[in-house]
Amino acid sequence: MASSLQKQLKNIQSNNVLKINKIRRAPSLLYDPKVAADMDLEEIYVTAVSGFHELAVHEPRLLYFEKTLLGEQSVQVDRVLLNRTENEKIDLECVQILRLLAPFFTEKNALKVLEWLIRRFSIHEYVSDEFILSFLPFHDHPFFARILGCSKPKSRPLLFLENAIKMPVTLSRADIVHALSRDKEFFAMFAQFVQNTAESHNMYPELARFWAGTMMEVLVAWHSSNEDPNVLLDRFFLRVSYAVSYVSSIDFQIAGFMLLSSIAASLPLSPSIIPPLVSAITDRLSFDNIKPALICVGHLLQFCSSFEFDHEQLEKLESFGASSLLIELSQEHRLDEFFVSYWVSLIKSRKQKDKKRLISLLDTSISQIRVTHEQAKFLLSVIPVNQDFKALQSYRRILDSVIQPERKEGKLDNLINTLQDKKKSSTFSKKDREVLLKKISEIDSQTSFEQCLAYADSAADLDSSVFISLLSKFGDKIPFLLFCIANGSERIIILSLIELRKTIEENKDVDYQIILPVVLYSLQSKDTEVRSRALNLILTFLELRNENLEFSIIYGMDDNDNKNLRWLSPVETKYYCSDLLLDRSSEIGLDGTYLFSYIPERLFTEKKPKNASKEIAVTSFLSSHAACSKLSNVRVLLLEILTRVHGKVEDAKMQILLPRLEQLSEFNSEKFKTVSKREVEALVNCFNHTSFTSLLSFLSSNIVLSQAICRRIVEIQSHLKDPQRLEFVKAVISQDEQPHYYVDVLDSIKIPDTVFKKLIGSVRLVKEKNPAIAKRKRIDSHIFDGDVQRLTRILELLETKNAASYPKLASPLFEVLNSVIALKEDIVSSNYLLQLLLGLLYEMIGASPITELSPSIRIDTLVGCIRSTNNPQIQNKALLLVSALANAAPEAVLHGVMPIFTFMGSTVLSRDDAFSIHVIEQTVKTVISALIRLGKDFDSSLLVSCFVNAFPHIPQHRRLRLYRLVLQTIGSNRFLSVVLIQFAEKMLLAKSTNVVAIHDFCLTLVQSFSVADRIGSINQCSRFCLKSLEEQSNSDSNGKAVSLIKLDELPMDVDLATLGSLRVKVLELISLVSKAKNFAFDLAKIMENSVDSFVEIQAGLFESIKLLITLSQQSSNEMELGHVYVALRSVIHLLPNELFCTVLGKLLHDERALLRRKALSIVQQRVQQGSKVSALTALIPDVTYNISNYSDEETTQLAMDCLAVMAKRFSASPELFISPIEVVSGPYGLKNSARDVQVSAIVCITVLTNTLAARILPYLADIVNYSLSILDDARKDPEGDLLELACFSMMIDFFKVLPEFSSSYVEPTIKCALASDRAFEHDAIGELLFETIANFIPTRLLMKSIFAAWPECARLGSTAALRLLELIELALQNSSRSAIGTVYKSIFKFFLDSFDSRRSLLFAEDVDNVETQAVNVFLKFVMKLSDTTFRPLFLHLHSWALEDLYETDPSGIVSRQTFFYNFLTIFLDTLKSIVTNYYAYVLDDTIELLSSKDTNSEVRHLVNSSLVSAFENDTEEFWMVPARFGKISPVLIEQIQYAPLLDDKVLVKAIVELASVASSSDNFRSMNTQLLQYLRSSNINARLLAIQIQTQLYGRLGENWISTLPQSVPFIAELMEDDDDQVETATAELVRIIDDRLGENESLQDYLT
Repeated sequence: MASSLQKQLKNIQSNNVLKINKIRRAPSLLYDPKVAADMDLEEIYVTAVSGFHELAVHEPRLLYFEKTLLGEQSVQVDRVLLNRTENEKIDLECVQILRLLAPFFTEKNALKVLEWLIRRFSIHEYVSDEFILSFLPFHDHPFFARILGCSKPKSRPLLFLENAIKMPVTLSRADIVHALSRDKEFFAMFAQFVQNTAESHNMYPELARFWAGTMMEVLVAWHSSNEDPNVLLDRFFLRVSYAVSYVSSIDFQIAGFMLLSSIAASLPLSPSIIPPLVSAITDRLSFDNIKPALICVGHLLQFCSSFEFDHEQLEKLESFGASSLLIELSQEHRLDEFFVSYWVSLIKSRKQKDKKRLISLLDTSISQIRVTHEQAKFLLSVIPVNQDFKALQSYRRILDSVIQPERKEGKLDNLINTLQDKKKSSTFSKKDREVLLKKISEIDSQTSFEQCLAYADSAADLDSSVFISLLSKFGDKIPFLLFCIANGSERIIILSLIELRKTIEENKDVDYQIILPVVLYSLQSKDTEVRSRALNLILTFLELRNENLEFSIIYGMDDNDNKNLRWLSPVETKYYCSDLLLDRSSEIGLDGTYLFSYIPERLFTEKKPKNASKEIAVTSFLSSHAACSKLSNVRVLLLEILTRVHGKVEDAKMQILLPRLEQLSEFNSEKFKTVSKREVEALVNCFNHTSFTSLLSFLSSNIVLSQAICRRIVEIQSHLKDPQRLEFVKAVISQDEQPHYYVDVLDSIKIPDTVFKKLIGSVRLVKEKNPAIAKRKRIDSHIFDGDVQRLTRILELLETKNAASYPKLASPLFEVLNSVIALKEDIVSSNYLLQLLLGLLYEMIGASPITELSPSIRIDTLVGCIRSTNNPQIQNKALLLVSALANAAPEAVLHGVMPIFTFMGSTVLSRDDAFSIHVIEQTVKTVISALIRLGKDFDSSLLVSCFVNAFPHIPQHRRLRLYRLVLQTIGSNRFLSVVLIQFAEKMLLAKSTNVVAIHDFCLTLVQSFSVADRIGSINQCSRFCLKSLEEQSNSDSNGKAVSLIKLDELPMDVDLATLGSLRVKVLELISLVSKAKNFAFDLAKIMENSVDSFVEIQAGLFESIKLLITLSQQSSNEMELGHVYVALRSVIHLLPNELFCTVLGKLLHDERALLRRKALSIVQQRVQQGSKVSALTALIPDVTYNISNYSDEETTQLAMDCLAVMAKRFSASPELFISPIEVVSGPYGLKNSARDVQVSAIVCITVLTNTLAARILPYLADIVNYSLSILDDARKDPEGDLLELACFSMMIDFFKVLPEFSSSYVEPTIKCALASDRAFEHDAIGELLFETIANFIPTRLLMKSIFAAWPECARLGSTAALRLLELIELALQNSSRSAIGTVYKSIFKFFLDSFDSRRSLLFAEDVDNVETQAVNVFLKFVMKLSDTTFRPLFLHLHSWALEDLYETDPSGIVSRQTFFYNFLTIFLDTLKSIVTNYYAYVLDDTIELLSSKDTNSEVRHLVNSSLVSAFENDTEEFWMVPARFGKISPVLIEQIQYAPLLDDKVLVKAIVELASVASSSDNFRSMNTQLLQYLRSSNINARLLAIQIQTQLYGRLGENWISTLPQSVPFIAELMEDDDDQVETATAELVRIIDDRLGENESLQDYLT
């Protein structure tokens, strides 16, 4: 549990932004990291919830998270404490909400929610990849830099963002495209992210456009770098095709269309793939995606000519109006192939009557789209020429334009020649003209200029004369021409400029200066010809002006709509036209934007007004048109130029534009729609800081105007003075409604502290209602909501301005704080105000030292606020303020120390949020540090008890940091032990689970301090135990009835009855602290690095040991004494090896046996677990000393166990253990009368054997002989199992270590093992013993011992025999052929003896198992021999089994015959065809046995079985030899007469196998003849067996045996009439088998009739 706690704390420490001795920072999107670190999570949560609900109005799916990520319980969530499953669930929800928030990233409400997710759920760490990718489309947005600043990407592809994260800065699109094209893994990762977003139904336009755009740029980058096109197709095509077919997201699908178009244009697509793509796109058409889909199809068909749409595709395209859409889209995209394919397919698919309608529709379509000559010819080819002559006129025009180059060369084809009918063509043009002229003729005064402009567009495309006809409809055509210039296309503008020039030339006596601003508008056109025509018009105007300096009429002056226009004098007009415009005609002709910089530059002047009359006049002229012109586009242009006009002419400009601004401010919302936002912004931008008052007066007008004014004031703020800033801020915060741009503008405006001070002073929270009542001191005050609202907004504004930079505001804010605290019951939002005030004051006081404490700063007010409120945020911020004041003015907070800490223990310490922890830390560090600096005496134990008492309430993962901080502040060298002692006291009454928690925490806490502090705490705790024991003893010896005593380490008196239990708990903590894993390591590190430091630590350790030993001497309680020894052992383990040996050497010679046993355990543990412990060899004599006649059995056993451990560890120094082996094997060890001591001695000797090796030889004989005698006694002892096991284990090690020297002990060991019932039971030590003997003892010596042990088996029974045979098998397996070759004769002789068990009546109850095992082992032996070696042995075995006892023991020979043929069967089955020829040696004896009527039935059965194996394994035609076949066949068939046999099946199988292996017609005839005789036998069993053999022969040999059928038919006929039912049934089966073999064309009946 402790390790788990440590891990959690370490994780928290690494992730916590509030690290000690570091500037606190917290990841944040909305706030500066320093500010965010001090913000309350509750406050962030409230802000996030408000933004969340506003977003949920637009995205209802967000409401799912209302009770999870945005639920009230989420405030308590700490991801560090959650398990993996819970964290994965939160990660999934975070990913889902990120996808829903991404479209709203540019809105502040989304940022509020993201702020909460970052601060509470650490989405920037846990789902960092999704966090970054979700907002990647907004890479150039300023807040994306904050996204990167918070992020900690984990995936390798996102590591390219490291530099941007460190800065942090936004990303350029080029950076992202470069990363995508460079890193294919990032490319795949981003593409998969987009796909996942679409699949989760969260795709939004920005992401779709961004994905499509970046993918196209990556495609271009890869294509330009000569990447293999096929490879590029593989990368893109699957994802793009998925997007195209994904109908659930239109944005994603449209992006897919864009990418597919790009791929078609860049990469060579196979023609075979285009039709299915077109089909897939047309199948998924909708009104939302129709245009991108058609563009995509058009791009695809550019690479696939002569494509034909099927009927379904055409129907779908027509249903969406593809005909008209193709014309519309063809103006910007090349869709000629699509157009031709579509119309050709459409015409082909329609009936005759529908084609006329289509051709009529085509007539109006084809003239508006660009097609090639070949495409036009192909289109005409599907229509008969006599179809509809009118429609062909359109084609003629198209063809004329397409084939114009060919016409010049005389290459017109026949089809074109048929269409050259000028008369019809002119008739067609006249019709169009007539239609348009008719529409023009219907124009009246009610017709709008917009409608007339539409007619003008058609007229310009058709014929300029029609445009002139249109102008004739106006009595005064100047206004309409100006409207066309301001709103028409380039063609219309050109025609209008031409007509305007004509009009000026025709009316030379009229001054048309009213046209000059409109002509100025045309000079910024992108079209070069427009700009050229405009300059020519100005030149013409100027020339006419020069010819006629005095005009009788100024056009438009009498018009009431132009009454506010300013007019130019001739001189001013010349200046405007010549000096201002024509002088730079070349520049203007090249660049239309040149006007925006040039005109303001020329109009700028610093001259006095009387010397700048022309500049002022022109500025006034342009300004009046900017304010009064009826043409919106002209107004915007002039205002954007005037924005850049500065100098002395500005007064004239603003004098004219100010009324226009007033006019706009009075517009209602409907009227304001007639004014563009661009015009409003341009108008406001014309005003500078000198017009601040005027701008401010319009602040509360229309939102568009108000927003523009706010933006302008921010731009000019550098010219504003403090009173103006104050006036502006007051105006903003006084507005009832606060639109979002107010917040932005206040964030952007700089406000000095003097302004803030006046703002704060302007707010009065209390206003007396009745002075008379006030005089009578009956205070009945009313707090205005407006004042509270203004105060709140002022404080919020100050909070955003970094309050630390306004230290002078501390005193005014404290006054406000005192007022709010006094009136908090009357203020609805008092809690929020208090949080704002306390937070601001904390920042101010913490940032700047206080030189003089203002009377308004009252600590008692703060303490009362802390204790009276239940709001944790107010408490936390008030505590922070107290801590800041303690740091700045410690004397001021001295009297409030203990109430503060008492309050913290009961409330604040139980909170689990980072901000509360920060508050606690600040309070502890500053307040306690201030007390220490003042040198005041205070009860430190009482202070410590505040935190110890609060331990159960402090969140687990917060405890370590808090207690470390407290101890570091008050001094860990003095008070670490006090904390431990007070925790020990708490454990007395705590539950077991709480005790474990305290244990774990104490261990973790102590480990976090230095080694010196740890050892000091152990000393002080030991002194406490000794002191308390002395106090208890003194109170008992005085004889006074004292029940309580006072100890300095505890705040309260302690009951004497519990003092002993308290010491036990303290000793437990000492042991716990000493056993810490890193304690010894830290000590060793100090010893290596600093000798001086280690000397002090060494002295501390000796002092601890001395104190604990003294305590053990004085303590009389057994339980307490046990804990003392445990603590002593733990402390001793901390000693370095040299000092350890010194201390333990003394303890091992102590008179107290218990202490010596503890010391032996300590030594053993140190040797086992320590490193670099070679110095501990000095303790070997001391350990051996404890194996003596003076030691009790337990101490002797512990000493031998310790010695065994040391022997294992120090095996490299065997000479050190020569003396101990003599002691261990002597009367105090092995020869001790106590069984347990003997076991320990044997175990120790076993280990020493491995260490000493040959050095143990002088003691070997004595040890082994005595051990074997012990083993024999233990075998008979029912409780000697452990001793028996130890002896066998020792012998195993002897055989391993000294195989050559211990061979003489193999035989008695084997005999003991065979005689033991326990050796082969559960522990299987006997099997391990035999394996060891077989592996390590030389074969020659081992076999000798085994042969000598065989007679013992006869006495012990079959189980022993089987185990010994297993040992032989192991020996044979582990022996080489050469080793076996030296002893094979003796081994063979042994096997002959074992094979004779049946004759000698050994193992009668289990002779078959013994014989089978012997045969199997014998075969393993045979496998180790060559054929040359084994054949003589086989002949010997043959004579031994079949000849040797023929005369001397006739009855015994049967047993040997039984064994031999049993062995022969297994031998043949095992080695198969390799040894088939061995049967030649036994064939005659086999025939003799089978021929003899005296042969035992069992032997006869075994002989038949051996023949079956011999026949089955014959692969070399051994039995085909006539001499062998002739011998064996008659004898084998004669065995039928002995039916029934032991197993007739064996005889049947033998005869059938013989017929199969010796297959020939002669052999078949010979066998069949003999078999037929038995079909007529009088013995029913013989007849049945013969029938079975015949049945098997027909079944096995089939057609081969059918050749004997004619010979057998008479016999079968007789059998069919046999009286015996069994014979009849067997014969019927035989007949059936024969019929099956004869087939369908023959039947046995044919032979019988």
